[in-house]
Amino acid sequence: MSLTLLNLSEATRQLPLTPNTSHLTRVTEAASPLIFYGSSADVQGGFRRISQPSNPWRDLQPPMQYNMQRVSYYLFVTNPLARRIVELTKDFVIGEGIDFRASDPQVQRILEDFWNDPANNMEMNIESFVRELAIFGEQLWYCAANPLNGKVRLGYIDPYWIDSVEYATLGGLPGRAVSMPVAVLLKPSSEQPDSQRLRIATIDEDPSSPTFGQFTGECFYFAINKARAAHRGISDLFALADWLDGYDQMLYSLMNQMDSLSRFIWDVTLTGMTGEQIQDWLKDNGTPPRANSVRAHNEKVTWQAVSPNVQAADRSDGARLIKNMNLAGAGFPEHWFADGGNANRATALSQGEPTLKMLTSRQRQFRYMLQYLLRYVIDQSINAGVLPPDIDKKFKVVVPDLSVGDQEKAAAAFKSAADALVPFQSAGVVDTQTMAEVLVAMLKHLGVEANPFDILAKAQAESAAKRSVPG
Repeated sequence: MSLTLLNLSEATRQLPLTPNTSHLTRVTEAASPLIFYGSSADVQGGFRRISQPSNPWRDLQPPMQYNMQRVSYYLFVTNPLARRIVELTKDFVIGEGIDFRASDPQVQRILEDFWNDPANNMEMNIESFVRELAIFGEQLWYCAANPLNGKVRLGYIDPYWIDSVEYATLGGLPGRAVSMPVAVLLKPSSEQPDSQRLRIATIDEDPSSPTFGQFTGECFYFAINKARAAHRGISDLFALADWLDGYDQMLYSLMNQMDSLSRFIWDVTLTGMTGEQIQDWLKDNGTPPRANSVRAHNEKVTWQAVSPNVQAADRSDGARLIKNMNLAGAGFPEHWFADGGNANRATALSQGEPTLKMLTSRQRQFRYMLQYLLRYVIDQSINAGVLPPDIDKKFKVVVPDLSVGDQEKAAAAFKSAADALVPFQSAGVVDTQTMAEVLVAMLKHLGVEANPFDILAKAQAESAAKRSVPG
């Protein structure tokens, strides 16, 4: 089976290089097919006829890709709701930190050296990685390995510099069966006028290569929110951009309205006075009365505080509707965002379950990213001769448990399942292997990863050891 490289850089250069920047604070309507398919004579009112042939690729147009990331970062910096959506995702994914445990002490030491290296500073930088993955929809990590000692230094390349991503396709169907990303082409810069091609780290499959079976390459590229056949990632905020911007403008308008309602003037009626008499009166009484002061006048003078009547309707329901549209798109319940009065404890717990599933999915994806990186670190130490080639490379990335609040419920369910299976096992209806599989399935809800075969083997070994003890 052969692979063919798919490179869209030439097609990218034929498109406009400079996106329209006249709407920095206004977000373009994200539903328009123009952002995927480009301009067409059949486009009316910003929409394209769905019966017309379309671009076969599932990517944004290159200028829109840049604009999408620019707008998403702008929203993160300026919009409190957008910022909180991103930060909340980051807090759950790595809230208590990331840890790793290797089977071999030598491998554990290599991983710890990489993680704690001041140049890598993973304990600090990992928050930025998770945050910017959500903002930009993609990550490009540059890896530099020292061939003498195998030490790996990790660098971050902003997605702005990505010109295109090359994908491998299966040789029998070139351009159709997309396989995996193999390289990233960077845009030229003033220091480097030519495009630079970075090989994405992957397992060497050449049996004649000295690095066969090991990770080799110069960088790691990860993308989220994309179709399988697409080439670039999409921000978590992109689908919400218009709604976030609309909610922001609505609250700003409401704030200005509240400011207007808080203003008033003193309207004084001076019965029987001429214009000149009124002006003379104002010279002595033109200053508004101070708080707790005394004012005296006769029946011909009337003071009245007048506030503007702007016919302001209650916008709270409309604001909540738009806010919930944003939260629903982001996958969060409203009681997580200062609206706890609309949910009791029972509904709050049930509404949080889909969110925890969504956050667990993102956490699992980020854990895989770290596993690829740490596997690369181990292989570089093997290539440099620091670690023996036959060393046990197995390790586990430990991430925070997202279901801490449901431990009591999971423990109760675990006990109920165990109690229900014991009579069936005694009656010979359920075998020991099935019991072990049920045990492992329930342990996952308590944050414990286990293998049913390992559990069964250890239990049988311990039982045999106890029977062999005399007396």
